[in-house]
Amino acid sequence: MIIRRALVKDTKGVRRLNRKWKKEYPEAFIDGDYTFKGIRASIKKRQIFIAEDEDNIIGYVKIIVRKRDTPMKRWGLRKRQKFLEVTDMFVKKDYRNKGAGVKLMETAENYARERKIKTIVLSSEGSSGENLISFYHRRGFKINYTRMFKILL
Repeated sequence: MIIRRALVKDTKGVRRLNRKWKKEYPEAFIDGDYTFKGIRASIKKRQIFIAEDEDNIIGYVKIIVRKRDTPMKRWGLRKRQKFLEVTDMFVKKDYRNKGAGVKLMETAENYARERKIKTIVLSSEGSSGENLISFYHRRGFKINYTRMFKILL
């Protein structure tokens, strides 16, 4: 298994994974641009890394460097300090608990370290929450707050 930066030619593969993710956890898709065009734009901005096993894309992580306009004490951020946001991470079911997620997160962490970014922020949404929270705890993340929603019919 290798981790590498996604290339434009990987757009279809990432989109296929994205569809699997949406099918498995539909409640996690409230907003965001998950179209072919949106994924390709993220790849062109060099924001997506993929896990690949024998030329098959088995997982990906999407990251964005952001800057706070106001301080965020609960995240330890000063005004105008950069932080890395992990906006998406997904690994195919057959490859979970085999190291792909760990390697993708290590890649995101190394990306931040190389840019002297000290804070990584992420959200865990949907019914996968408990497993992901446990995964992130083992990686050293701490829960900051919980956000819930209800759709009124």
